[in-house]
Amino acid sequence: MQVRRRRFDRTVLIPGQVLTGRDTYRVNDVIGEGGYSVVYSAAASRDVPVAIKEFIPGITVTERQELHETYLHEREVLWGLRLDPHLPALVEAFSADGMNYLVQEFVPGESLQDRMNRLGPVPPSEVAPLVLQIARALTSLHSRNLVHHDVKPANVKQGDGGLAILLDLGSARFAAGGDGSPHGPSALRHLAMGAIAGTPGYMAPELREMVEVDDINSDRRLDIFALGCTIHQLVTNQALDQNRMDKRDQEVVAQAVSEITAYCQELATPAARALSYDLEARYATAQEMLHDLQQLVPPRLVVRESALDFDISSGRGTQERVIVITNAGGGTLSGTLSADHPGIAFLRPDGQKAEQIPFEGNACAVRVVADAAALATEREAHILVASSSGESTITCRLNRPTSRPVSLSVNPTRAELTVTRQTTQHLTVKLVNGGGEPGSVTIRASRAGIVHITPAECQLAPGERSEIAVRPLRDVRSGVYTLTIGFQAEPGGTRAEVHLTVRVRASLWHDLGRRFSRGR
Repeated sequence: MQVRRRRFDRTVLIPGQVLTGRDTYRVNDVIGEGGYSVVYSAAASRDVPVAIKEFIPGITVTERQELHETYLHEREVLWGLRLDPHLPALVEAFSADGMNYLVQEFVPGESLQDRMNRLGPVPPSEVAPLVLQIARALTSLHSRNLVHHDVKPANVKQGDGGLAILLDLGSARFAAGGDGSPHGPSALRHLAMGAIAGTPGYMAPELREMVEVDDINSDRRLDIFALGCTIHQLVTNQALDQNRMDKRDQEVVAQAVSEITAYCQELATPAARALSYDLEARYATAQEMLHDLQQLVPPRLVVRESALDFDISSGRGTQERVIVITNAGGGTLSGTLSADHPGIAFLRPDGQKAEQIPFEGNACAVRVVADAAALATEREAHILVASSSGESTITCRLNRPTSRPVSLSVNPTRAELTVTRQTTQHLTVKLVNGGGEPGSVTIRASRAGIVHITPAECQLAPGERSEIAVRPLRDVRSGVYTLTIGFQAEPGGTRAEVHLTVRVRASLWHDLGRRFSRGR
């Protein structure tokens, strides 16, 4: 059952509340609020940070239906874009206690707007690469017949390596009748709760003139105009006057282009086209604008993963991870991946392993495989990403639990051996190193000359199995004996011991014969 607290005019989940979908999520705090949703920071299993968007139910039946359609719409949008590196990945969507939730990748850090509020305009050398990455995100949206409707610096964050990520797809919608719409001619015309989607200072003047935006080219141009306004905001930290733009005041645009040119001359032409009131002069799609921007910015390597964790405690089998390589600049990025240990390999498209693998493109996903047995004695390995624009190193952390250095199983559990004059039973002891460190195993009996142990010593890697044979000597007497099996982690690691109790039953004729032989 959910526990909630009041926050202004609504109730929100309290910190520590647990939500359950396919995974479980522990809510931390509110990090954002909108007209129909609340966004929480949360932690998934293994403390992976996520952002959870909770859709607030409406009061009337109509409002509840509209908000449910909003949830379904945004879920569909995010699922189709989950592999784009410039958009937040959708982890899962679920409903609980009558509420709808979207779980997304959490992008740490501050938005571009927060950064500008703190430091002022973005440095000139960073503006063009940021604009290019936003254009890439819009290209991905536009190619799926989707329009963002709220492009602005407050909805852009920079992730690891300076990768720009466009956030808040709550206002995005399918254009009516477009090829990408799952609803066909009766497409969902999504404007949040009946309001015009957008933020003053970034809205194209034609938006207020539309009751419903049906033309896909016009729709895309709304995002292009907003991106032009964003460029101006990045170089001046000042929003444009929406009232003057609604009146198609040419002086506003001319002054904005002049300020952009003075700060970043290379962006003068793209900004002028993006901010044009004339739809024929404005870029028709983000792809067109991206083409021009790519000529201005050299390729730049961004690897989102600085480290990969592999649990190789079992000592056998393989584990797979994925490395995402992104071009945060223009042109085409190419290069190779290689590892400094043969236990790390890369999977080619045909599924075959390779010690080195090439990549080329603006966004590449490379599958990495770690062989537990080959890496048994290592604590970490490294992957080198070498590209035409620089290099990056990824650390492979090889995790092993050390709380159970050795695991011992005995068959039978309660060992009992019988010795006669003709035969002697033996016991097989199975050893398994269930810890994360290699080491040596030694076996000794509580009294010398009692049993024969083969082998008396052995080496065990993590996850490796071995067997020893315990056979009573011919002249052993009946009694209970203890075998001490010690495991010494290498080098100079901790030591653990396991004790095995063996009951030996010597037959009467065996004992008499033993005494008789001694008496003679």
